[in-house]
Parts: sequence; structure tokens; C-alpha cells
Amino acid sequence: MIILMNLIGCEKEHKKTAFQPKAEDDTSSTKIENIVNTAPSISEPQSIPSKPIFLITSPKTEEELEAGTPIQVSGTYSSLPKDTHIWLFLIDVFGGYYLQNPVVEILSKSQWEQNNVRPGKGIRYIVALQVDKQGHQRVSGWAGVGRWGRIPAEEIKTLPGYEELDRVKVKTPSPD
Repeated sequence: MIILMNLIGCEKEHKKTAFQPKAEDDTSSTKIENIVNTAPSISEPQSIPSKPIFLITSPKTEEELEAGTPIQVSGTYSSLPKDTHIWLFLIDVFGGYYLQNPVVEILSKSQWEQNNVRPGKGIRYIVALQVDKQGHQRVSGWAGVGRWGRIPAEEIKTLPGYEELDRVKVKTPSPD
């Protein structure tokens, strides 16, 4: 109780010594009023768009895949922005990315799939990447010219609108 009274007493003492503009200095008080009156007000919270949820549910984590055999990759999603494009890539033991074509097919009831995923030897991850319209055009261009070989991670990460949404670890035979 004594400590509380001392704190209150110190606060009162502090208020007595705080800067107060002189009565004849109207510009100081006017400046302070202007700052207070022009400060942005806090209104109702703005809705923040929710981050897309895009999950790979098949194949399962650590599942062994046969190299060279096409597989279906599928999963669930929610909150995808209207102009979102999702592409699947495979990542090898050296960190190289391999484009999988076609673009992910969005189905009804929050489901998606891609039927032509072709894991080769040394593949360790399947990754779902979101890109914007420009990123989609670039990746579509790669598919159009048959760019199926290794793409460096640095190049993938510069795709317009790039965001990794999910990845699943898989096992294929090691490269020779």
C-alpha cells in the first residue's frame, strides 16, 4: 500500500514538472491540437484475406514411389484467391525443381488433383507452388517448350507471385 502511494505521489510530482506550453505561446498548443485532430483514427478492424490452405494428401509422407511411373497427386484446399494458379514440382536430392504438367486441376468441394506426375530417380519432395498470372504465363511457357529438366531453386523462387503452399516428402530410388 505504501509503495502504491509512493508511486502515485511520484506520478503527481512528475506531472508537476512536465513540459507545459506558456500561455502566450498559442502556436505550441495549436500544433498539438492539429496533431491530435489529424492522427488516423482506429475504426472497425479490416478483414484480412485469409492465407490459402492447400494440402497434398496423396501420396502420403515418406511414401515410396516407383521411378518413371506416373502417379496421381491430390489434396484439399480452401481460401484460394480468384486468380491463383497452382503448379506441382518435384524436388530432387540436389535441390533441383522439375515441372509437372498440366497445372493442378481444381475440383468441386475443396478437392484438387493432378494426374500426370512423373517422379524420376532421386526425387525427395512433391511441392505445390502458387504463382500469379505472370508466373503462370512463365511456367506455361516452360511447359510449352518442353522444359522438363532441372530448374534451379533460385529461378523458381523468382517466379511472380511465388509462394510454396505445401510439400510432401517421398522416396524414389537414388540416382545412379
